[in-house]
Amino acid sequence: MSLGRAHGQGGDEAEFSDRHDACDVHRGRANRVQAAQHADIHADGCGRPALRVGSVPRRPQDDAQRRAHGGCAMKLTPPEMEALVAKARDAKLSCAVHIASLPIAELCRIYNGAGPEWLSDSARKKLTHWLREFAPAIVGHDVAYEESDGKLDSFERANKYLYDDCVKLANYNHPWWSWRRYVGRAKALAVYEAVELLGWVQWLACYNRRKDLGRVA
Repeated sequence: MSLGRAHGQGGDEAEFSDRHDACDVHRGRANRVQAAQHADIHADGCGRPALRVGSVPRRPQDDAQRRAHGGCAMKLTPPEMEALVAKARDAKLSCAVHIASLPIAELCRIYNGAGPEWLSDSARKKLTHWLREFAPAIVGHDVAYEESDGKLDSFERANKYLYDDCVKLANYNHPWWSWRRYVGRAKALAVYEAVELLGWVQWLACYNRRKDLGRVA
């Protein structure tokens, strides 16, 4: 389901629908399938975008726990992940119930910082910081990729839920009169367009990984 169609056909929504349709053509489904056949699949949970919560204080013991969970500077400790799950619930995100049903250790494994693996560590750290207010939504998006069924409609649905949840977080974090709310909404749209354009190969790679591990019925 495309984002433009989900929000109606008038005014700005219709204009966004046109941009989304152009984006779908640009992706090129055949090219995506061919590229995914050669995609690297990472053992740490497919290397999808994820974020570190900025509001949780950093402690020395957190660094030790983070190293124990894979050594990635953008990994989360269990207390940090619990804070994100709680915020997803408080902001009434679409992913809240599902991620709350999963073990915290599993969420920590799946989540590994914002941006694709081919970005440099410094670039991913900057992206993680820039998108930090969307951290709970990105955790849900990571889980959706981890559970990929390899279908295009599911891919688009997961990305639309990401957009919706990012908008909810922008509204939750900032009052209606704050310019930060509207900057957050603009950033949410940028995130959505990025995952729609660049995420298909990873979506299929995650599905193929699940098949290799015998997790597909």
